[in-house]
Amino acid sequence: MKSNESIAEFYTRVMIVANQLRRIGETLVDMRVSEKILRSLDSKFDFIVVALEETKDLETMSVEELVGPLQAHE
Repeated sequence: MKSNESIAEFYTRVMIVANQLRRIGETLVDMRVSEKILRSLDSKFDFIVVALEETKDLETMSVEELVGPLQAHE
Protein backbone atom coordinates (compact mmCIF):
# COMPACT_ATOMS: atom_id res chain seq x y z
CA MET A 1 0.00 0.00 0.00
CA LYS A 2 1.28 3.44 -0.87
CA SER A 3 1.39 5.93 2.00
CA ASN A 4 -1.06 8.34 0.36
CA GLU A 5 -3.41 5.63 -0.98
CA SER A 6 -6.90 5.08 0.44
CA ILE A 7 -8.23 1.66 1.36
CA ALA A 8 -10.69 1.84 -1.55
CA GLU A 9 -7.91 2.59 -4.04
CA PHE A 10 -5.68 -0.13 -2.61
CA TYR A 11 -8.55 -2.65 -2.64
CA THR A 12 -9.30 -1.83 -6.28
CA ARG A 13 -5.65 -2.25 -7.25
CA VAL A 14 -5.36 -5.60 -5.44
CA MET A 15 -8.59 -6.93 -6.96
CA ILE A 16 -7.45 -6.00 -10.47
CA VAL A 17 -4.30 -8.08 -9.98
CA ALA A 18 -6.24 -10.94 -8.35
CA ASN A 19 -8.73 -11.03 -11.21
CA GLN A 20 -5.92 -11.01 -13.77
CA LEU A 21 -4.35 -13.99 -12.01
CA ARG A 22 -7.68 -15.82 -11.97
CA ARG A 23 -8.14 -15.21 -15.70
CA ILE A 24 -4.86 -16.93 -16.48
CA GLY A 25 -5.82 -19.96 -14.42
CA GLU A 26 -4.42 -19.24 -10.95
CA THR A 27 -6.51 -20.68 -8.13
CA LEU A 28 -6.83 -17.73 -5.79
CA VAL A 29 -9.21 -18.02 -2.85
CA ASP A 30 -10.56 -15.04 -0.90
CA MET A 31 -8.57 -15.98 2.19
CA ARG A 32 -5.29 -15.67 0.30
CA VAL A 33 -6.28 -12.27 -1.14
CA SER A 34 -7.36 -11.11 2.34
CA GLU A 35 -4.03 -12.18 3.81
CA LYS A 36 -2.15 -10.31 1.09
CA ILE A 37 -4.18 -7.18 1.78
CA LEU A 38 -3.57 -7.37 5.54
CA ARG A 39 0.17 -7.93 5.06
CA SER A 40 0.50 -5.06 2.60
CA LEU A 41 -1.23 -2.35 4.60
CA ASP A 42 0.57 0.71 5.91
CA SER A 43 1.83 0.48 9.49
CA LYS A 44 -0.91 2.83 10.69
CA PHE A 45 -3.28 -0.14 10.25
CA ASP A 46 -1.28 -2.54 12.44
CA PHE A 47 -3.74 -2.28 15.33
CA ILE A 48 -6.81 -3.03 13.22
CA VAL A 49 -5.01 -5.88 11.41
CA VAL A 50 -4.27 -7.60 14.71
CA ALA A 51 -7.84 -7.06 15.89
CA LEU A 52 -9.27 -8.53 12.68
CA GLU A 53 -6.96 -11.54 12.77
CA GLU A 54 -7.89 -12.28 16.38
CA THR A 55 -11.65 -11.76 16.13
CA LYS A 56 -12.61 -12.82 12.60
CA ASP A 57 -12.37 -16.10 10.75
CA LEU A 58 -10.41 -15.17 7.64
CA GLU A 59 -11.16 -18.55 6.09
CA THR A 60 -14.86 -17.73 5.79
CA MET A 61 -14.63 -13.95 5.46
CA SER A 62 -14.92 -12.49 1.97
CA VAL A 63 -12.56 -9.78 0.79
CA GLU A 64 -15.47 -7.34 0.68
CA GLU A 65 -16.23 -8.04 4.35
CA LEU A 66 -12.62 -7.30 5.19
CA VAL A 67 -12.61 -3.91 3.48
CA GLY A 68 -15.50 -2.51 5.57
CA PRO A 69 -13.69 -2.45 8.93
CA LEU A 70 -10.53 -1.16 7.25
CA GLN A 71 -12.42 1.74 5.70
CA ALA A 72 -14.10 2.48 9.04
CA HIS A 73 -10.68 2.61 10.70
CA GLU A 74 -9.36 4.86 7.94
